[in-house]
Amino acid sequence: MYFTGCNMTARTKLPRPEEVQDYPDNKKAVMVRAGGKIRVVEKMISWDEEKQSRVEKRTYLGYVVDGRYYSNASYKKAFKNNVSARTKEPSASRSKPAKDPDEPQDNFAADCYIERLLHADAVPLLHAVAKDTGLVEDLKNAFGRTHANLLLSMAFQWLITKNHSAPLFSSWQTNMLLPFSKEISDRYMADFLSMFAEMPAAMESFFLARLHRLKEKELLVFDATKIASGHVYRGNISYWPEEDGPAKKNVILLLSHATHMPVLFKILPDWIHNICTYQDQIFSFDELSSEDKQDKQISYAIIDIASFSLDNIASFIDQKRRIVMPARYTAGSWIEEIIDNARLTPAGGAGWEKAKDCWCKTVPVQKTFADGKKRKLWVHVYYSEKQKELMVSQLLLQLRLFEDMWPYASPDEDEIMDDNNLRNNSLMAYFVRDSGIPGKEAPVRDEEAITRETSDYGFFAIVSTMECSAADALESVDARGPIAQAFESDIEHVPEITAMLFDPDTDYGHMLIAFVALTMLTHIKNKMQLETVVRKDGKTETLPPLSDEYSASDVISLFSCLSVLVCQNGTRLWQHADQKIHEIALRLGYPDLFKKIPTWA
Repeated sequence: MYFTGCNMTARTKLPRPEEVQDYPDNKKAVMVRAGGKIRVVEKMISWDEEKQSRVEKRTYLGYVVDGRYYSNASYKKAFKNNVSARTKEPSASRSKPAKDPDEPQDNFAADCYIERLLHADAVPLLHAVAKDTGLVEDLKNAFGRTHANLLLSMAFQWLITKNHSAPLFSSWQTNMLLPFSKEISDRYMADFLSMFAEMPAAMESFFLARLHRLKEKELLVFDATKIASGHVYRGNISYWPEEDGPAKKNVILLLSHATHMPVLFKILPDWIHNICTYQDQIFSFDELSSEDKQDKQISYAIIDIASFSLDNIASFIDQKRRIVMPARYTAGSWIEEIIDNARLTPAGGAGWEKAKDCWCKTVPVQKTFADGKKRKLWVHVYYSEKQKELMVSQLLLQLRLFEDMWPYASPDEDEIMDDNNLRNNSLMAYFVRDSGIPGKEAPVRDEEAITRETSDYGFFAIVSTMECSAADALESVDARGPIAQAFESDIEHVPEITAMLFDPDTDYGHMLIAFVALTMLTHIKNKMQLETVVRKDGKTETLPPLSDEYSASDVISLFSCLSVLVCQNGTRLWQHADQKIHEIALRLGYPDLFKKIPTWA
C-alpha cells in the first residue's frame, strides 16, 4: 500500500500513473514528493542568468491521496491541511487559507527542453539604435521590409566582426539572432548589392528621409575617397594625378556639423579629371536643392590629405570654397617651417590652447603661390603627447626587433651587398656606423640620432581656407574615425573572394551598408558622450559618460557573449545578459533592452 497524503517518516515508493485512479491524461505530468505530499506537476527547464545554471520550474496540477488523483481545487474542497477529510464545505465568508508553500509563484506552461542556441552579440543593441535613429523605418519605406532587414543584418555583421566582407555574411548569419535569417547564395548577394545602382529614386527617397530627420541646419561635406577606396576593390579613376597605386573610388559624405550624423553619400562619376570639377561635384547635392530641404546648408568641406597641394589649395581659395584639410608634414616643406616657428613657444605656453588631449594654436598665413599671387589661409598646429608616446614606442619596438635579428644572422652576411643585408637596412640610421657583428652581436644604438628623429613626433597640422578655431578644425577632421571604422575593409580574412561580389555594379550596395553602419556607430558615440542619471536606494546618482571608460568598439564587444536559448515549446530565454551589459544598455538610453526577446528576430 502507498502512504500518500500524510507526513511520511520513511521514504516510500511513488506509484506508477496507471496505479492512480483518475490520473490526468497528460504525457508531461509526473509525480514528485513535495512538503510531505505526493504532487502531480509539469516541469519546465530554464536558464538562470544569476546562477549561470539550468533551473527547474514546476506547474502544480494536483495531489495523489490514497491512490487517487485530486486537482488543486478538488483537493482543497475534500481535505484539510493535515489531509483529514473535510466535514463541511468551507464558508465563503472565511478568509482564504494561506498559500501552500509548495505552490509555485509563476505558472509556467510546459517543459522547456533547449532546442538550439542563437548568438545575439550586440545585435539587440544595434537594432535598438537603428530603430531609435529612424533607420528601420526609412530603409523599409525606401527599399521594402525584406531588403531593409538584409541591409541592417549586414551592417550588424560589419560592426560586430569588423570584417566588411559580403562573402562571409552567409556563414556568419548561421545561428545568429537577426532580422534577416534566410540563407542566401553568392549569386543572390551579388544581385542584391547590384540593384541599388538601378534604384536612384529609392536612394533619393532614403536620403531625403535622413535629411528630414536631422534637426541641425549646418552640414559638413566629408571626402571619404581614401577610406572608401580600401573598401571597393574596383572603381573610378583618381582625380590626383600624382597618386600612385590602385584606382580610387570617389565617395563624398554629407554629415551634420554638430553631431557628425551621416545624411547621405555620393559616388562621384569617373570622368573627374581636375580639381575644379571635383569642387563643383562635392559642393553640389540635388537633395539640398529640393523645395523641402528645410534651409539646410553646407558650412564647409573636410578634404582628404591625398588632395593636399598648394595648387589645389589655391583653387579652393579662388573658388571661395570653405575647406579644412590635414596637411602633409614632410622635411623641408613650408608646413614644417610653420610648425618649427610655432614650436619656439613650448606647447602649453603662450598662444597654445587645450583641445581634447592635445595642445593647439592657429597661425594665419599670407602664402605666395606658384602664380606669384598671395593668398590667405590658416594653419592649425597641434601637439599630442599621447601620439608622441605611441610613435616613440613603435620606433623602439622596430629597433629591438632589428637588434634581435643580428645574433642569428650568418657571420659572412657582411660580404653580401644586397637589400637583405642588415647593414643596408634603413634602421641602421639609428645605430652607430660599423658597429655590430652578424651572428654575434647587435649594433650600438645612436641615441642622438633617435632623439633627433623623435623630436618632431606628436606634431601635426591642419589647413583651412576660412578662419576657424584649431579646436573646431580638429573636431571636424576627427569625424574620420567612425567613418573609417564603418567604411574600411580588411580583405585578408577572406580566403576566397567571389569576383562578382566586387563588381563595380555592387559599389552602391557596399556603400549603403557602410552608411547604415556609420549611422549606428555615430549614434552610439554621441550617446556615449552623455552623463546618465539613475536612482539607487532612493538616491539620485549621476554616472560619468561611457566615453570616459570605453570606445564604441569596446561597447559593442562587451555584448559578444549574449545569446538566446530557444526551447521546443517556443519559449526564448536570454543567456549571459549579465549586470555589466544591463548597465551599458541603461547608460546608452535603453533600460528595457532585455525585458523581452525581440519580436523582429
